Amino acid sequence: AEPDWIKNLLGSFIDEKIACVGGKIKLKFESKIPEILKKLEDSIFKGFLGETLLADERKEIFQPLLWGANICFRKKIFDEIGYFDEKIGRTPNLMLCNEDIEIQKRILKKGYKIIYEPKALVWHRIPEEKLSVSYFLERGFWQGYSDVLAERNNENIKKFTTKMKEPLCNFLIKQKIFENIFEIYLTEDLKEKILKYQKIGRSVGFLDLSR
Repeated sequence: AEPDWIKNLLGSFIDEKIACVGGKIKLKFESKIPEILKKLEDSIFKGFLGETLLADERKEIFQPLLWGANICFRKKIFDEIGYFDEKIGRTPNLMLCNEDIEIQKRILKKGYKIIYEPKALVWHRIPEEKLSVSYFLERGFWQGYSDVLAERNNENIKKFTTKMKEPLCNFLIKQKIFENIFEIYLTEDLKEKILKYQKIGRSVGFLDLSR
């Protein structure tokens, strides 16, 4: 964290409607970036590694675009909306994510404000093991899986997962998984492979919710 990190975060809580403030995250690589990863667009390469993809001006944001590596909450907001959803948080064995996104959705739904303050800067260290194709493929799968899990209380998702209990619907979802696996072996494009893994993750997420 930069020396004035806390000061800049706290200085953004200028009114009671501001419930959450997040700062800028920049990546600090601990090893050389492989050429194949340099070809990925920022939304995948930097986004999957945790860099904020917002501008350099302080502003109110109306979507959950802040990452958990650099975020601050007004304490009393937890009494009103609850805490983080631990079922979609990272564990030692599962690359789950989206608990930071999901809680921001609840904050916005309640009518509170979220502020992005780029002057509150932290550097996110990226070890060598995250700079590999296998990491990005796995990260894609778990992003898709977590996207579904984070919406499990949505009424439309509940209806869909109930529908999936029917044999035909369940079969079609599994068939789609196998189609995506097959297509992964047919493409050389890394971005397409990652997106296929993400689709597989979503499908597996729906299957798990329907059990």
